[in-house]
Amino acid sequence: MKKSRMLAAMLCAVLMVGVLTVPAYAGGGDEGGEYVPWVGLEPVEPLPVEQPPDPKPFTPEGTGTVLDNATDQDG
Repeated sequence: MKKSRMLAAMLCAVLMVGVLTVPAYAGGGDEGGEYVPWVGLEPVEPLPVEQPPDPKPFTPEGTGTVLDNATDQDG
C-alpha cells in the first residue's frame, strides 16, 4: 500500500515536471542586415506644456475660515 502510494506520487511529480513545463526560447530567427530602429521615424518637437489654471481656494490666505460663496463656475 505504501509502495503504490509512493509510486503514484513519484509518477505525478515526473509528469508535472516533464509535461507541464513550457520552454521559453529567447532566440529568434535569422535577422539579415543591419538593425536600424529609426527607419522612417524622425524625432519630433516636444509638445507644449499647458499650465493648469490657478486654483481658487475656499479659505482666505492665512486663516482657517471657510467662505460659503462657491458657485458652479468656481469648479
